[in-house]
Amino acid sequence: MESYKYLITILSFVFSIFIFSCADDKVTVEYIQTSDSGLDKILFTATVSDISTRSGISALVKDRFVVVYSFDGNKQYVQTNNYYTYQPGILSAINNDTLIVPNGIYNFYMFSIGNKSEYPPSFSNTVFLENLSNGYDYLSYSLQSISIKTSTNIPILFSHCCSQVVIDFESSKDTDGNEIVSIDSVRNITITPPNTAGVGWDMYTGQISYSNSINNIDLIDMPVNKLTCQQVLLPLNTKDSLTVKFELFVDNSTAGKYYTAKLPLVDDKLAAGSSYNYVISISDTDYPFTYLVNIYNWRIVDETGKPLVPTLKLN
Repeated sequence: MESYKYLITILSFVFSIFIFSCADDKVTVEYIQTSDSGLDKILFTATVSDISTRSGISALVKDRFVVVYSFDGNKQYVQTNNYYTYQPGILSAINNDTLIVPNGIYNFYMFSIGNKSEYPPSFSNTVFLENLSNGYDYLSYSLQSISIKTSTNIPILFSHCCSQVVIDFESSKDTDGNEIVSIDSVRNITITPPNTAGVGWDMYTGQISYSNSINNIDLIDMPVNKLTCQQVLLPLNTKDSLTVKFELFVDNSTAGKYYTAKLPLVDDKLAAGSSYNYVISISDTDYPFTYLVNIYNWRIVDETGKPLVPTLKLN
């Protein structure tokens, strides 16, 4: 994984000096107290990485909202602060409402949405959020029992709380390496999402509970880039298969044909932080499908949700 190194020094004229450094996709915040006020100014930042790992670790991109909930060492609520990434990986306090706390032990719970410029759902009145939606790359991170004092180092990294399904369409070839069918384009792709009833987001663990069934009625779109499409789905645990419907254009034809494909789940799951890459191979136009599925790195998408290529395979 490519690593980025940089050093940013921020001078705070009233309270403190913070020195930020990052290497190997980890960010630390070194706090150096410069006054006797006993108040500490907390800033957050994160690196920008092109790929993630099997565990779902991810960096934060530009134009994203982040909400930080702070609790003291006795798990008593302290305050909520809102941030925005005007630059990739740099969290800027909205309305200059920077987190300032007395010296002590703290727990921080951070939430964002990785694929949309929207505020994450609010935990202001609950610690278990329901009414979540498919299509949202919910992100979470927590810092437990952090001592805010001289030379405190704080790593800031987000994890994907949902799953990603990526589909690559490709033409199968004969024994001489010639394409049997030449795919021109794939359009109007929809997928059956997990049901949302009973699914919730735990503030303290940052985890989203599994759905145990599939919604076979309300299919959702899959943004497509050439012959690759993707969608973010809530975690799922079921023996049922996902259903994908799409329009296929082949061999320079101006008329597309509609197809339905069944995609079996790996170990009956869509696990949080995992990206499931299905390859649908087109062999003939009457019954065109053979399948291959692997767990790869999280596929990076553009602002419209279209996946960026190539696939970044795990070693």
